[in-house]
Amino acid sequence: MARPLTVFSLLRGPLSVPPGGELLQEILLRFGRTRSPSTIRRLSFIHFARLTIIHRLPRLGQPKEDDVGHPLMLFESIYDGNFGPYIDAFALSIPTKMRAFWGTSYGFPGVDPVTPFKRYIRKNEFRSGHTYLAQPDATATMITSAIALRDPHEAFFRAAQDATDSEDFRRQYLAFLTEVQELL
Repeated sequence: MARPLTVFSLLRGPLSVPPGGELLQEILLRFGRTRSPSTIRRLSFIHFARLTIIHRLPRLGQPKEDDVGHPLMLFESIYDGNFGPYIDAFALSIPTKMRAFWGTSYGFPGVDPVTPFKRYIRKNEFRSGHTYLAQPDATATMITSAIALRDPHEAFFRAAQDATDSEDFRRQYLAFLTEVQELL
């Protein structure tokens, strides 16, 4: 079952001790976008994850509001499974990145041990009232596998139409299954 997670963190100022805040986050986010596919993208239970910095709230017909006093870091994700293992996977897979990003926020307890970090995330979590999923019954792994399976399946379908008899079809079918078995 896919679950949403939205976390707001108040960023420290650039002159705070230890240094960090908005300026460091901007550098990290820009640098992160230029890197090759990251560890996060390889975690098969994540449908979506993003970090962004909020400086102000948009005017949508309401009276003009002041900018947000301190920039906020927004982390959004949709993941398969349960909260605990999800956070554990982040803490084990990318602890340095976790410290780099959340380390610029007030109250960040670190990622090792992970239990205080889980409490921090829960304390700063904004519970979503509604989340749209195009495939609500499919895991991220199932969707990725289905996409990867599309071309080999079409090739098998075309080849199977030309099968001369049931033995030829059986041979092609077994070859197809052998080729795509890790996707099934």
